[in-house]
Amino acid sequence: MNRIITKSIICTLAILLVLTPIGCEFEATEESSNIVTADNGLSQIEIPDNWSERTDLNDEADIQVAYLRKEMYIIVMSEDKQDFEDGFTAESYSELTREFITDGLTDLEISDNAEVLEIDGHRALQYEIRGTMDGIKIAYLHITVDGDQAFHQIVAWTLPSKWDTNRPVLESVINSFQELIA
Repeated sequence: MNRIITKSIICTLAILLVLTPIGCEFEATEESSNIVTADNGLSQIEIPDNWSERTDLNDEADIQVAYLRKEMYIIVMSEDKQDFEDGFTAESYSELTREFITDGLTDLEISDNAEVLEIDGHRALQYEIRGTMDGIKIAYLHITVDGDQAFHQIVAWTLPSKWDTNRPVLESVINSFQELIA
């Protein structure tokens, strides 16, 4: 009987030890964070303390952040709606900007339909994209936020082997997006 209880306690402790780092990481992201404001002043996102601002992810990005240890990356690019012809839609913008990602990928897989979301009170379109670039497989979330004054493109990516673990964290950062009125 004591062996069964001891074995049960050991199994419970083993499970807790495995889950504790995950729980601590999520607690840290919820309790301690930093606001990153876009270079152009049109948007901001909130990142966990263990993330950092970057300048080497995309030359055109207004926000670039990453958690290198966990292979998580996010960029934000915003374009003023005044620069597009009348009637240009979020769907059109999403299609246009997705082409920039997919042009460089082989073994391309892209979700057939956009998942329609609400981010910062704005309609948003999200696609999941997978492909290979320079021999490395990559999994992306591509989001277009239809803001009041701009179209905002948010691109998040990680390795496919880390997708299930990293996606909730990436989505949490994406959902913290806010359009700022210039």
